[in-house]
Amino acid sequence: MYVVRPAYLMTFLNIITSLTAKFADIIMDQENEVGFKTKFALMQESKDIKNTYLAIVIMKYTMVKIGINWLKNYLKNVKMH
Repeated sequence: MYVVRPAYLMTFLNIITSLTAKFADIIMDQENEVGFKTKFALMQESKDIKNTYLAIVIMKYTMVKIGINWLKNYLKNVKMH
């Protein structure tokens, strides 16, 4: 139960009215119930996202590491000459 001060009653009612008008199709439509993914589907989706983005980060990290090693070797050769 919500307690609303009298000064804010009309604002509160307008918010409730606009929300119910905006989501009326969801509220009134009983045939299309909201479906939830299974635990396995959520775990598989999170693994796929993790593998996708983690693979990109690992690839970028190895490219940076290779670049740093090349630069170190290059600078060693410059110091020797």
